[in-house]
Amino acid sequence: MRNGDAGDCVRQGLDVPLNRALNVPRKSVLAVVLPVALALLVGGCGSTMVYTKRLRPAVVDLGDYPHVMVGAIEGDSGDVLADRIQFRMEQAGTVPMLDPRFLLGGPLGGMAMVGGDIQSIPLAEQRAENGYWTLTAHLTLIDTATGRVLLERTITRVEAREEPKSTPKHGNSLGELLLSVVVEGALSGSGAGAQVAAKLSDGVAIEFARLAAPSFESVGVPLYKTPGVNGMGIALARKGDWEGAAGSFGQELEQAESGTVKPRDLARARYNLGVALGYAGHPEEGLKELDAAIAILPEDTFLRQRDEVARMGVATPARETPASPGGIAAGVPLPVPTDLRTILPTMEKPGR
Repeated sequence: MRNGDAGDCVRQGLDVPLNRALNVPRKSVLAVVLPVALALLVGGCGSTMVYTKRLRPAVVDLGDYPHVMVGAIEGDSGDVLADRIQFRMEQAGTVPMLDPRFLLGGPLGGMAMVGGDIQSIPLAEQRAENGYWTLTAHLTLIDTATGRVLLERTITRVEAREEPKSTPKHGNSLGELLLSVVVEGALSGSGAGAQVAAKLSDGVAIEFARLAAPSFESVGVPLYKTPGVNGMGIALARKGDWEGAAGSFGQELEQAESGTVKPRDLARARYNLGVALGYAGHPEEGLKELDAAIAILPEDTFLRQRDEVARMGVATPARETPASPGGIAAGVPLPVPTDLRTILPTMEKPGR
C-alpha cells in the first residue's frame, strides 16, 4: 500500500471512533483512536493505487479523416493562434495533422480544417482596460468536402496585466522622454503585447485541442486484493496490460464466487473486473460488472470509476450545417489556392 492510500484508510477508519469519542476526555480519545490507526496502517484497506495512461476522448470523432489542417484565423493575433493550434494538436499525437506550409497541391476533399476569427479587440488597444488582457476566438472545425460543421466553440482567455515595477515619468531631458516612449510602446503591444498574445493564444489552443483531438492523461485507479484468491490482475494492470488484467480478474471472480468470501470482497472482485474491462477498451462489458458490484455494495470508489468508464469512447456526433448561398456546396471539394490559409476567410461563417 502506498502512503497516500494508508492516509485515506486512516481517515476513513477514524470517522466512527472520532464521532463516538467527541464527548469524552482526551485520554479516552487517544485510547480509541491510536489502536484503530495502527491497525489500519499495518493491515490497510485492501486497495492499492495503479497509475496508468488513459486516452481522454475528444468531443468529436475525427477517425474517418485522413488529414486535419489549421486554416486561416482572421483578426489581431490570428496567425499566432493558428500556429499554436497546429502545435497543440500535433502534440496530442492522435490526429493526422497536415502542415499547410508543406502542402503544394492536391484535392482537399475529405479533410477536416480549423478556422475562425478573433472577436476581442486588438491587444494594442486594451492597455486602458482594468488590470487584464483578453483574447476571445470563435473557432470552427469543418469537413472541407461538404461544409459540415464538426465542432464550433467560442473560447476566451484572460491574463493579468503586469505593469513595469517603475514606469519612468516624463522628465525634462530628451533621454527621459525617449525612454518613456519606448516603455509605453512596449506596453501597447510591440514588446510585452507580443508575449501576452502568445500566452493567451496558447491557452485558447490548448482548450480547443482538448476538444478536437483525443489526448493521453495519467490517472490513478484503485484496485482491490481479493482475500483467499491468487491472481496476477493487479500486477498486470501496473504494467499497463489491462486486457491481461481483465482475464486474470475474471478468473479471480470465478474463484471468489465458488468460495466463501464476504459480499464486500465479492463486490470488489466484480469492480476490479469492470474497471479492467473498461481500460482494456470494452466499456459496455465493464459497466455491466461495475453495476453488479454497485448493486452489492455502492461504495464511492465504485461510483466514481463507473463514471470514468462510462465516459470512455464517448464522442459527440458532428452536426450537419447546410451550405448557404456563397458558401460551400455539399460534396464539392474546395480549390487549392497557393496559400491554403486564405481558404476559410472566403467561406461564409455559420450562424452564431
